[in-house]
Amino acid sequence: MAYTDGTTIRYYIDSTGSQGVGTDVLGTYSISLSQEWADSIIDLKLSKRYDVPFGTASIPPAVKSISTTLSAWGALRSIYTGEIPSSIAQVKDEYERAMKFLDDIQNGDLDLPSGTVSGGGNVEESSHATKYWSSTMNYNPTFDVDDELNWQTDTTRLEDIAGDRE
Repeated sequence: MAYTDGTTIRYYIDSTGSQGVGTDVLGTYSISLSQEWADSIIDLKLSKRYDVPFGTASIPPAVKSISTTLSAWGALRSIYTGEIPSSIAQVKDEYERAMKFLDDIQNGDLDLPSGTVSGGGNVEESSHATKYWSSTMNYNPTFDVDDELNWQTDTTRLEDIAGDRE
């Protein structure tokens, strides 16, 4: 299930001034390969926060836009491997913005808004998206770093524990 379609990708590419991707076998194949690539990148980036792939009825508009941008970049890049016309330069800039947007969503800096939820809202995160912070993350580990006879608790941690008890 693709997040965008070939027609949308072709309109996007044509709006950048390129007529390079036709509807012949080569153009259609290039578009479908770039769609698969784009959607797999999106799924990989967002899988830690969301249940992916998104269903047909629940594809957030932002994901559709990102998929279109990444797919167009992939299609143009495959056609213009040795030369960089102005249309691919523009799509490259938008590709970099789309990847940055995916990184921000993946890291939790941005939430993924849903266009399918009545009244707005965000896409619900999957249960495995929970982040757990360790209370000992700032200390040297005690176990599994040396021979068992040399295991010691971090002295700073011991001081902090003693300080908390006072």
